[in-house]
Amino acid sequence: YSKVILGTVQFGLDYGIHGEKKTDYAEVEKILSLASENSIDTLDTAMEYGRSESVLGEIGVSNWNIITKISPLPAEIKDLNCWVKDRVFNSFDRLKVERLDTILLHNANDLIGRYADQLFKALFDLKENKLVSKIGVSVYSPKVLKKIQERYPIDVVQAPFNILDRRIQN
Repeated sequence: YSKVILGTVQFGLDYGIHGEKKTDYAEVEKILSLASENSIDTLDTAMEYGRSESVLGEIGVSNWNIITKISPLPAEIKDLNCWVKDRVFNSFDRLKVERLDTILLHNANDLIGRYADQLFKALFDLKENKLVSKIGVSVYSPKVLKKIQERYPIDVVQAPFNILDRRIQN
């Protein structure tokens, strides 16, 4: 199964192998229009992508499937459930949507760390309350992915995979 998903990091940050400047607003509108015309219906963004979520919200993305990633957990956290909900509802506000297709953890290690059970419960509660359809992780290590899959029923795994980078196959 393959699906084309439009990444949006450069809509909010200078990004790329050559440090390309972030995409200006008018160009983002053109890119989204072209993507839509070509049956691309899913956007990948993150709380850590600068103004990406805000730019998307200003343009209007309520008819898109949106995947966003929760920032890595801070070193110390008092109320993890509240922290997760705050992050997600802030994304809703920036994106001007009432729900999301998918929430991923930007740092998969958070789901094998000290707060893993609490974190999974907070994510699962979002799904149970129909605020998100799917939960998952953005991962770079097959070992980390295996540990997570042994403990938690996640729906989505985002991992680099191309002709040069096949480490996730291991």
